[in-house]
Amino acid sequence: KGVQSPIGGNADILIFPNLETANAFYKGLMLFAEGELAGLIQGTSKPVVVMSRSESENSKYYCIALSCLKAEER
Repeated sequence: KGVQSPIGGNADILIFPNLETANAFYKGLMLFAEGELAGLIQGTSKPVVVMSRSESENSKYYCIALSCLKAEER
């Protein structure tokens, strides 16, 4: 869109204002981009994995792997 910014580029992490917004974005990305994602809720005492029953085996694996990495950090 012609915006010049020092923070432009590819995002490795996305932050949303609430769970509903994150879920809507996540579902849209999965549907339209056919992407593989891993979801994790931050700010809790233990990692909270966010996944759906309809997710691919790879997405489920990524979610579990991400939560294990976060648990190791504590």
